[in-house]
Amino acid sequence: MFKSGISRLSPALRAAPRAARPVLSTRSPIFSRFASSAGVGNGKIYQVIGAVVDVKFDTVKLPSILNALETQNNGQKLVLEVAQHLGENVVRTIAMDGTEGLVRGALVTDTGAPITIPVGPATLGRILNVTGDPIDERGPVKTDKRRPIHAEAPEFVEQSTTAEILVTGIKVVDLLAPYARGGKIGLFGGAGVGKTVFIQELINNIAKAHGGYSVFTGVGERTREGNDLYHEMQETSVIQLDGDSKVALVFGQMNEPPGARARVALTGLTIAEYFRDEEGQDVLLFIDNIFRFTQAGSEVSALLGRIPSAVGYQPTLAVDMGGMQERITTTQKGSITSVQAVYVPADDLTDPAPATTFAHLDATTVLSRGISELGIYPAVDPLDSKSRMLDPRVVGQDHYDTASRVQQILQEYKSLQDIIAILGMDELSEADKLTVERARKIQRFLSQPFTVAQVFTGIEGKLVDLKDTINSFKAILAGEGDDLPEGAFYMVGDFATLVMESSFHLPEESLLQAINQAYPCREAQVCALATLLHPTAAPCKNLVIHGAEATGKSDVTEAVLERLARAAELQYAVVNSIECITGRHLLERALGRVADALEWENKSSRCETLAQFPVELSRILSHTQRPAAFRFVLVFDAIDRQREAPPTLLPALARLADIIPCLTTVFIVTAPAASLLRTSSVPYVYFPNYTKSDLVAILALESPPPVPTTTAQETTDLWSRFTAAVHDALTRAAARTLPAHRHACLALWPRFTAPIAAGTHGPREFSRLLVAARVHFQDEALLDPGLLVQRARTPAPPPPPPPAGAQTHPSQGQRAPAPVAAPPKPASQVDDLAALLPTTARLLLLAAYLASHNAPRHDLALFSTFHHGRRRRRGGALSVPGAGTPGRRRAGGPRSKHRKIARKLLGAHAFVLERMLAIFSAVRREWCGGLGAKRAQKQQDEDAEEEGWEGGEQTGATLDVDVGMAIATLASLRLLIRAGAGTGGGDLMDRGGKWRVNVGWEVVRALGRGMGVEIEEWLVE
Repeated sequence: MFKSGISRLSPALRAAPRAARPVLSTRSPIFSRFASSAGVGNGKIYQVIGAVVDVKFDTVKLPSILNALETQNNGQKLVLEVAQHLGENVVRTIAMDGTEGLVRGALVTDTGAPITIPVGPATLGRILNVTGDPIDERGPVKTDKRRPIHAEAPEFVEQSTTAEILVTGIKVVDLLAPYARGGKIGLFGGAGVGKTVFIQELINNIAKAHGGYSVFTGVGERTREGNDLYHEMQETSVIQLDGDSKVALVFGQMNEPPGARARVALTGLTIAEYFRDEEGQDVLLFIDNIFRFTQAGSEVSALLGRIPSAVGYQPTLAVDMGGMQERITTTQKGSITSVQAVYVPADDLTDPAPATTFAHLDATTVLSRGISELGIYPAVDPLDSKSRMLDPRVVGQDHYDTASRVQQILQEYKSLQDIIAILGMDELSEADKLTVERARKIQRFLSQPFTVAQVFTGIEGKLVDLKDTINSFKAILAGEGDDLPEGAFYMVGDFATLVMESSFHLPEESLLQAINQAYPCREAQVCALATLLHPTAAPCKNLVIHGAEATGKSDVTEAVLERLARAAELQYAVVNSIECITGRHLLERALGRVADALEWENKSSRCETLAQFPVELSRILSHTQRPAAFRFVLVFDAIDRQREAPPTLLPALARLADIIPCLTTVFIVTAPAASLLRTSSVPYVYFPNYTKSDLVAILALESPPPVPTTTAQETTDLWSRFTAAVHDALTRAAARTLPAHRHACLALWPRFTAPIAAGTHGPREFSRLLVAARVHFQDEALLDPGLLVQRARTPAPPPPPPPAGAQTHPSQGQRAPAPVAAPPKPASQVDDLAALLPTTARLLLLAAYLASHNAPRHDLALFSTFHHGRRRRRGGALSVPGAGTPGRRRAGGPRSKHRKIARKLLGAHAFVLERMLAIFSAVRREWCGGLGAKRAQKQQDEDAEEEGWEGGEQTGATLDVDVGMAIATLASLRLLIRAGAGTGGGDLMDRGGKWRVNVGWEVVRALGRGMGVEIEEWLVE
């Protein structure tokens, strides 16, 4: 019968004959008879069915089960392993390689023994296949030592019964889930959580701490993964082609037949057994993946025609697994400690394959994606990883108590995370706050720099002794690290080294003072940036700086980095994303800036993908040896406005610091989304808009030169009050940034101080100066001359002087001529609005003014088309009842004791959008095109006037009826503003939405007269 890991074979199959067996021997005579039989000669291929090959012999004596047969296939050796005897001198075999090209009748030779492979030091640094043939293209393995892959498990008297820990030098493993010397460990983890690096570090530490060897067995591995692992081990000096290697590699690739994948684990185990039994070494055996070993056995069982058991697995699943696992143990000479990657199908722990594996495991190491997202490597989950060795009778009471207390505080922190996410840290008690602080420090202290990752991180690897690990965590639990920041616990060795290297302090005050003087009112942001970027303070991996435009984000950040680069081991590069056309352009620009900052001449010319970017960046940052505290800050300015940015750009850039620990990535954005970086624990620095006091304080530092006839102090005092007045008049509503406020102040200052220069006012008469310059404070064209269209005007020639005795005052109804000496005035804001706004927008603005200043109860009398025209166009003749006036006042009657203020002099009232549109619909035919004033003068007959409205082609001929666009235009120019609920957003065309007009009486009257509409006729006093 075919057995994957048979545990009973004859002494003749072992490398050396044993002495007399003890009573506890489990040898079977039948296997001795099969194994001791010599080769039976040659046979011929009788049948080929995929990986199953039937061979027929001429003699009655057949090859033993598990014997290796050899044949030629296309000029290459093909090994077949006997699995069944079928009768009629036919044996059924499993091919160890592809059977394409085999033909019936081909000659087959019995080797008389199972598959044998080369063993010994010559296999170190080599890559072998299931039959022991090298596949690394470096020639044959130069050794005469060979062993069969099927062997017995060590006898009971040969095994060591002492429970002993295998110290790996990895803190989180040795403290919380220690490995048993000669035990079996299950390694759980998905893609991209650091399994390969973890395995390489274990190989390196075993070689350093114990002087032992390692064997890596890839069961069903992809060819690419095996090739990458081989080259990575060369880069990390685990494999030295011209030196002393510490690891042997055995691969049964994914594209090989199931027979090869079912036996490759035994091949690697046989190499490890030689180092344990013959050289007395502590060997580390890696099997990746143990599930594929079970899967291959299931395929072989199906090919042999066996009836499957539960979930389709082979009926001999427990025997196959147990036969291999029992050979992994500790003997009196040495030990084999196996680390087996375990895949759980569909995350079902009750599946027979992982369930059978769990029965043999002594410890489990879980690599968590959540831990890796925090940038903590190795990403071992301290709560899910377990070990039967964590027992006070094995590890000692001190070790057990420390590990239990660490797990307890981490579990308490995990239970408090929901409360922190909902209510925040402030709602916790003092004891809970202390628990959270220590748990976060312990979480970061579980990270550790690896020697094999030094070429990527630039941090020297640390191998920590078990005693130092226990003492370090005891010190943290005792509160000895409470005064240290969390960043000091990240990627360090033991606690003593942490205290020596941790020199936490903020940058010098003189350094920050210089920045604060250059950028006033940003002291809090400067201090936060200096703390989060300085190498000896609390440097972070990622930093998001956000705020509105013109708040100083980019300038302050670059100024802080420039100062820190002079005084600390820090260098930086700033990449302006707006200057980059594509995502590839951004990556190449970033690499170029980093190379320029580090003065690296060998610049990379191309960077096609995000996957290539961290590789090139690591190569640039690691080209020279730098101090341990060195930090490099990469700033992406305006990254949220990057063109053609893929959705994974920001999350990928946020992972750079996980790959390169000496890197800090800064993202400058305007309004960050909730899932901007798709990672947690990212600090944010907010740059708010400058307040009124901030703007006044900043501009007070830029006081203009003294005005003639005033002193410098008087000018300074007047300037401070003036900037505050400009903010209230213009900046708060129309120019909310510091540059716009500065521009408005500089534009208005000469006009504001003109009366002082003329001698009509003094510098202390601020109220009079403000009244004199009121027209300028109401003109927003000074903020941005390009915002409103200025219409060119040709000044009219001055009129001839009037004759002597002529009347110099204009008569009623006539306009006074402009003075000759007065210069031509620039176009007013009203003229600019008339030129800028389309007809519909202007009509809507007038309708909005009427809706704001007329009571709704007068709408029917004013705007109904069924009312008499003379009453509608009232010209001020219509009066309404007032307080103390029961009805319309008669001529000559007594005057009311209460006087009312004209509504146009009061503030604008809110109105419903539907009402404004109704007014617009009622009056637009009369107002559009400036026909209102003309018809008021020319058409006296009301019937003819109404007929002209209905049938005249000129009415509305040039009217743009896109009401939605007109309302959006008025809202964007803040001529109409939302009022009441929903001011922050919503549909502009919501008919129930409330609005308020934002222009004054003078503007509306002039705008209406420009269209031929006397707006006074439509107002009710």
